[in-house]
Amino acid sequence: MQFFNWTTDYQLYCSHFDKRERMPYDEFLRTRNKQLSEKFIVSNRRLTAETEWVKIGSPYYNIHPKMVSKLCKSDLTKIPSLMLKMPHGLSVVNIRFCQQHPEFTVEREHSSENYDNYSYGKFVLPAGCFLRSILMYRDEQGIISFVMDFGLFDHHNQPTYSLFGILPQDELSMQQCIDRAARLSSQPIHPYYHMIANIMRLAVTIGFLSDNPTICEADVLNADRSKFVEADDPRREVIAARARRRGKFGYNVGTDLMFVGERPKGERRTSAATGRELEYAHIRGGHPHAVRFGEAKKLVKIMWYVPVTVRDDLPFKKD
Repeated sequence: MQFFNWTTDYQLYCSHFDKRERMPYDEFLRTRNKQLSEKFIVSNRRLTAETEWVKIGSPYYNIHPKMVSKLCKSDLTKIPSLMLKMPHGLSVVNIRFCQQHPEFTVEREHSSENYDNYSYGKFVLPAGCFLRSILMYRDEQGIISFVMDFGLFDHHNQPTYSLFGILPQDELSMQQCIDRAARLSSQPIHPYYHMIANIMRLAVTIGFLSDNPTICEADVLNADRSKFVEADDPRREVIAARARRRGKFGYNVGTDLMFVGERPKGERRTSAATGRELEYAHIRGGHPHAVRFGEAKKLVKIMWYVPVTVRDDLPFKKD
């Protein structure tokens, strides 16, 4: 599978100039901020997120296409919003997809003053989104900032992004935070509400499952893939570290749990015919849940029920 790569503003700038003619990054940031300010384009959050992302090694998460719909449906209504966490504790990450998904598509045309009354028809998220953790106060209460790339350019030839954030609060569940942020972000673009909510639900859920190695594992060099599968945990960390040194700092979410296309059909299980026999294998979705632990069960952590393949003797239905 080929996953979409995030192109930073600086990379886009460099693609138009010879190496000897390019501005250093710091000078580019000053110049770009001035240009955008003169055109009344507020883009500091995107530039700041990209700068921090590159500085820590450009970490990414590849989301298997069969995992996308499962994560978009995650039930977060009983998860306290204050338990929100970034994947692997990183400060900013890029969530990547390898295809367009119906969960990220608005099926009718819509124009908005926010986009100079351009009409785009179907609205899709082809590349992915950034998550960035921002500490707001001294007590370490923070906001999770989202930057979404729609693969569109405005009349200034600048990429069009959606920027919004989630502020966890004591009295709100994770789902209530998402609903509130998505509704505010979609004003006055109401048709995009469900798409934005799906993206946030998927991205937030990755933070809960990122520490589960059966679902989220390091993306290693192709030459090391077979070794990684057979290795124990210490050896896997060595292999993952080698990939990071080569610029491959990423994780695969669901890749080894799902199948692409069809598998050879095995022997069917014998059972009394009911008229409701399955013809295809499918994934029973995983979901996060709060678990109490420690002395007197006073502490709470989020754990993830692993997705289960149902009827693995059958082929998966083609998407």
